[in-house]
Amino acid sequence: MGAAIDWKSIQPRTSTEGTNGVFKTSEKLNTVAALAYLKYSSGKFVFKAKSMYGQNVCESLLPSGYAVASIDSETGAETYTPFNHVYNWVNFLYGDSWKVGLFAGYFKNLGTAENLVGPIYGFAYDADHMYRISPQLIYNYKNFMFGWELSLTTACYGENDYSDKGKVKNTDCVSNFRNMIAVAYKF
Repeated sequence: MGAAIDWKSIQPRTSTEGTNGVFKTSEKLNTVAALAYLKYSSGKFVFKAKSMYGQNVCESLLPSGYAVASIDSETGAETYTPFNHVYNWVNFLYGDSWKVGLFAGYFKNLGTAENLVGPIYGFAYDADHMYRISPQLIYNYKNFMFGWELSLTTACYGENDYSDKGKVKNTDCVSNFRNMIAVAYKF
């Protein structure tokens, strides 16, 4: 098991423009992420899990981002607020040459700390929540692995409410059903 904390500081702009001209800026957005993970195995049973709280973790290719929280019309100076998300997954696996498993994942957009007044930057910041459930069946024979996975993934997208801290409203959910077969040779 383990845990980690990440702190990041970005400077979205080096200059701003307002009604009084162009100005140099050094406004930064400071964000944090914290995660905990574990793996437990006993005999033929394996359990893995990970949970993370993250602000603006786009560099990890996760839904997130940040938005402009205030703008000074005279100088164009901006302040920023990050989107807050929770990401979780668990994976159970049991067996030896025949293995059965189940993967389940869930993420939720918690919105921002401040109301938004300007543009939003990021990736899938208009997703309210997503979940995935995937049963698995794996057969190992000598150096071969044969696998089958059925996967249901649902994502609920909507509109960011600028007056309610960027929370996603009026969601529409879309589901994807996937059936996958895999063969691998280990050498």
